[in-house]
Amino acid sequence: MKLLVVDDSLFYRNRIADLLQDSFPEATIRKVKNGEEALKALREEKIDFVSLDLEMPILDGIETLRKIREEKITTNVVIFSALSDEGARRTLEALSVGADDFIVKPSGTSFEESLGYIKNELVSRIKALVKRHGKLNIKSTPIKTSTIHKKPDLILIGSSTGGPEALKKLFSLIKVVPKCPIILVQHMPPVFTNQLAKTLGAVAPFEVIHSDHPMRAMPGKCYLAPGDYHLKAKVIMGKDLSLYQDQSEKVCYVRPAFNVFLNGLKEYQLEKWIFVLTGMGNDGQEGSANLKGEKTKIFIQNKESSVVWGMPGSIANENLQDEILSIEEMANLINMS
Repeated sequence: MKLLVVDDSLFYRNRIADLLQDSFPEATIRKVKNGEEALKALREEKIDFVSLDLEMPILDGIETLRKIREEKITTNVVIFSALSDEGARRTLEALSVGADDFIVKPSGTSFEESLGYIKNELVSRIKALVKRHGKLNIKSTPIKTSTIHKKPDLILIGSSTGGPEALKKLFSLIKVVPKCPIILVQHMPPVFTNQLAKTLGAVAPFEVIHSDHPMRAMPGKCYLAPGDYHLKAKVIMGKDLSLYQDQSEKVCYVRPAFNVFLNGLKEYQLEKWIFVLTGMGNDGQEGSANLKGEKTKIFIQNKESSVVWGMPGSIANENLQDEILSIEEMANLINMS
């Protein structure tokens, strides 16, 4: 495996390379200080994974990404971002240009804690992205959407790695405002979810609300879980949902977690459509299993269009899904709701 570290800071460039070498002793690791040098390295040899800083002289991270994708250089790219409004805006721009995922630079922590965080985040992404074409055992043949006749009373969407772009595409293809609430859980830190709500709201035919305080879920609106908070619901009269947030323990190593919201819907006895999109890990599997039944339909994103087929793949491995769909097919289904 060949890895490339791109950072204008000599200190961080060396430290990130050392961390990666420690985790992947057999890997070949190159280090460069700007986008121009990164492109030269990528043109010279096949590189499996690129760690890319956004803020660099000569050629910054976003312009480097543009050229990588324009030249059809096949590699996995994870960017480093700052936890700020501008950092969130630039990160979503980088994802739209072609980044596979991002890591927020730690702040307010000790030097050793920061390095430990970077190591854990980078290593998990390398393992997921570089090996994403591995085979998974799919046990079922999905049913056809033509057999689905009942309209949903609630649409639930969960996503992680690759989610922002998949969601942007999905929401832009939805042309009809659903007659039910939409609940969305995307694994993202604070600040980033607020920016994501704005981005999705700009392409969707319905309002996308950053659900950062208690509120009632209304038909024809989408409610996005806020970063670093679990989104939960109290079921009122078996039908309506009162949304609230808390910072209870992380589930599946994340907060917000899709499982947390799904597991709180056992009293909700109306029709539920669950959509599990691209993402690392298995968040959504337990909640889907707990809700599976006559009043719940489970749809997962297909492997071909997923950045990482972890979350949808975990559903398939347990034979929980009703159908495996592309983003376009998911949009068509929602348009019929």
